Amino acid sequence: MQKKYGETTEIKTVRSAVMDIKGGISAGSITTTLNTLETFPVKYLIESYRPFGLSPIRPSGRSVKQKSVLFDQRLGGWIGPWFMSTTNAAVVFRTYGLLGGKWGTKFFYKEYLNYGSWIKSQMVRLMLRICLLALTLPLFRWVVRKFVPGSGQGPTEEAMNNGKFTMKIIAETDEETPREGSVILSTNQDAAYLLTGIASSECAK
Repeated sequence: MQKKYGETTEIKTVRSAVMDIKGGISAGSITTTLNTLETFPVKYLIESYRPFGLSPIRPSGRSVKQKSVLFDQRLGGWIGPWFMSTTNAAVVFRTYGLLGGKWGTKFFYKEYLNYGSWIKSQMVRLMLRICLLALTLPLFRWVVRKFVPGSGQGPTEEAMNNGKFTMKIIAETDEETPREGSVILSTNQDAAYLLTGIASSECAK
């Protein structure tokens, strides 16, 4: 957006939605989540996942927070949270701070998954909150460890090669009549495990 409209253009809202997804999940990621909950105080984790909680700076203006469930025709209709929403947003907010807030004084980011219905979106939102609350309980974490794969395990090669992922991202400028830009990210492989591993390997070189 800033390359298109000028480096001083301020971005007010960025909204992304996973439109289609198919793939496996890394058992290592599950183990990391459980270990994190057992290592750090819950209060600390809650603070770190708040908007800009991990960022060295905050927007100087007043950001407009986006709802957890909303209808956006540009993103296919009814959209709501998914299990990676908060984690990914925390990374974006930290990146904003590390770049010195160059995206704007009212910047805000929110990530969704397209569910296609208001009822399904609300049900998932409620289910995620219940699961997060349950994960703070030692007994529940013990039960989870009994049923999930162990660290180092993941989806089969066939599942990874037959996965898919499509995300659409929409940004709006901070102007009286906002200008809009969008981009679509897509792959015909498993993005959660296979492509994450490839990207990590490339970064390590």
